[in-house]
Amino acid sequence: MSAKFPLEIKTFTKEEQMEHEKVYKTSEFFDDFSRVGPKKYTVMRYEKDAANIYNMKLCSSNIIVNSFPRSGTTWTQELVWLIANDFDFATAKNVPLHVRFPHLEFAPEILNELSNSPKLSSQFVMTHIPLSLLPPTLLDTCKVVYVARDPRDVALSNYHLERELCRLQENVKFEEYFEVFIANLRVYCPYFEHVKEAWALRYHPNMLFIFYEHLSRDLKSVACRICDFFGKKYNEQQLDQLCDHLRFVNFKKNPAVTRQQQYNQQQEMCYFPMLYEYAQESHGRDWEWGEWNEWDQAVKEEAEDTTSMRHEEGEGVVPKQKNEMEEDQRK
Repeated sequence: MSAKFPLEIKTFTKEEQMEHEKVYKTSEFFDDFSRVGPKKYTVMRYEKDAANIYNMKLCSSNIIVNSFPRSGTTWTQELVWLIANDFDFATAKNVPLHVRFPHLEFAPEILNELSNSPKLSSQFVMTHIPLSLLPPTLLDTCKVVYVARDPRDVALSNYHLERELCRLQENVKFEEYFEVFIANLRVYCPYFEHVKEAWALRYHPNMLFIFYEHLSRDLKSVACRICDFFGKKYNEQQLDQLCDHLRFVNFKKNPAVTRQQQYNQQQEMCYFPMLYEYAQESHGRDWEWGEWNEWDQAVKEEAEDTTSMRHEEGEGVVPKQKNEMEEDQRK
């Protein structure tokens, strides 16, 4: 701990590292794990940039999308960017999303800038870093959109992603992966604490909390909420065009989202060396709400028990039904 970063960072214990390596490979791109803060968030290669991120200077024009990985983040980024930029579909189709809306932890140009100056230069930033590890003045300064998803679907989606990116040991079954996930050894876990922090702030005027399930079920109504959040006017034609642009069948083929443009230009990926190949097969894959129902019964029961227990303790977030969401909007 220091005056610049008040939270304690502890490297994985030998036991934690051994449990982690039962599921995960160790490589030059995937190492240096630690726990941070009282909630013991798992982070990777974090200590060098922790203070710079925690103390970065924001302004009212900054827009942050925050989430736990595989919660509908990319979908939300594109939706937020288009609305904030007055439905500029031409730019959205030609400029890669990671350029328009960089991922803070994997944007070396931003991290290098922050090491020299605390001012955040990019207007739009996405991050999976929990709110408690971001600047304490975040919501008093700029707008944040947080997207959450059913934790059972999140776990399954992360398993598919990390398997495709060859991060997992050979032949790791989902049951084994899920044990690591609920033991909070996956980066950015604990999941429930991550979501709770945003959920507790959902009535702040600069926070908009949305659900992946609502995006899937009624994209247009969520788009209207985001328009209202940013004070943007819109017409039905713009909303229809927006929804068509964001339909999975179109979205997953958009080279500005899959990073095909960057791959074609550089023949390598800036952040994840195998992401292009993964994107061609399944990035933006049309997962359905409740795909966790395909889990083996024993795993499903354990996940349901965990989710139910957390929710009863006030630690879980279950997607609200439409009438509950409308009631929140009236408050």
